[in-house]
Amino acid sequence: MFIETDCTVSHEGRTFTARGAYVTESSAIVYVGKPWDSPISAQRWQGPVTDWHGKVIGAYREVSRWRVPNGWVSGWVHAYRVNITDESGAATYWYGRGSGEGMMLRLRRFKG
Repeated sequence: MFIETDCTVSHEGRTFTARGAYVTESSAIVYVGKPWDSPISAQRWQGPVTDWHGKVIGAYREVSRWRVPNGWVSGWVHAYRVNITDESGAATYWYGRGSGEGMMLRLRRFKG
């Protein structure tokens, strides 16, 4: 289990706190990173998933996407499969939907 702490920033005298990333037995929240440029990574994983501070904690693969004509965050919804590696090196697989690069991604554990 992983729960991120210290997700507070100050801007123009105001303080903002984000929930940050976390991984439990059944759910996770991570952030979608910029896709990798490597042709090797395109074979399986397309880019990193990170915690709120940008530390890579896994990799994602986009499995589908579709347009959302009146979306207020993004014009697309992306479906992802994610591999998260813990401190011991064990990998767990997850799935979820999100709004793309730089955005939070809420995941459920893949049991397939």
